Amino acid sequence: MNVLILTPDRVGSTLLQRLISVYANINENYQPLTVNLHELTNGLVLYQNDHFNRKILGKKDGAWGYHQSLETVVGFIESCDHDTVSRLAHYHIRNRQDQLSDQLAFYQYLNDNFFIIAARRQNLFEHALSWAISVESKKLNVYSAQEKFQIYQQINRDKICIQQDVIKKYLDAYTLYMDWVIDISA
Repeated sequence: MNVLILTPDRVGSTLLQRLISVYANINENYQPLTVNLHELTNGLVLYQNDHFNRKILGKKDGAWGYHQSLETVVGFIESCDHDTVSRLAHYHIRNRQDQLSDQLAFYQYLNDNFFIIAARRQNLFEHALSWAISVESKKLNVYSAQEKFQIYQQINRDKICIQQDVIKKYLDAYTLYMDWVIDISA
């Protein structure tokens, strides 16, 4: 089963994506392989994997970007014979500036071929603060307890001042994300 996580970022989607990928591979959900693609629209590649002796869909090394059409993305997904776990970040789909007709066809394909999870935050103020801290630290994610300690030790030492317009920016972006989730699911 293909799984897609819709996200505005800063809601735990990376952790959720990884957990689903590990769980799917441990349980071999009708497929002996589930691949985590991370972001679905930023560059995919189909390559021969000698370990699995098959073609695998993966991320394009060093060439991430919006250079593939949504139709090409669908073609890659259709051409692989394994399950995928991926995410679709709202800001990426906005930044791509695809034609509305292409987006609608893409959304229909996703609705027909993926189990879709819309990641959310219960506390929107916490969400905006998380973004503000991320901007200040220049780190979108941390990958170890040591890295997290270093970043937050520096923030605690130097302090940060978050302007009201920054909070408003991320709250507004979250509202746009939630509107998009409703639209994509329709």
